Amino acid sequence: DIRLNLGLHDGVNGNASDPYRVMINLGVSDIHSEYERLRAQGVEFIRVPEQEGWGGWVATFQDPDGNILQLLQQPEGD
Repeated sequence: DIRLNLGLHDGVNGNASDPYRVMINLGVSDIHSEYERLRAQGVEFIRVPEQEGWGGWVATFQDPDGNILQLLQQPEGD
């Protein structure tokens, strides 16, 4: 099960000048164990797992090419 959303934003156009402009979220069921597993493999995180105001959890890292990726754990019940 994969979900990929692409959308247009009326306030953004042209070449990306900010690496945070597009982020791929990788859905996980246990963000803390995935965070530890990836760290053990040498992945360096920009943002450790933190709970968002809407209830979900996010952790952010860069791939070897500098692309920004996020682990995303939805709130329970979603």
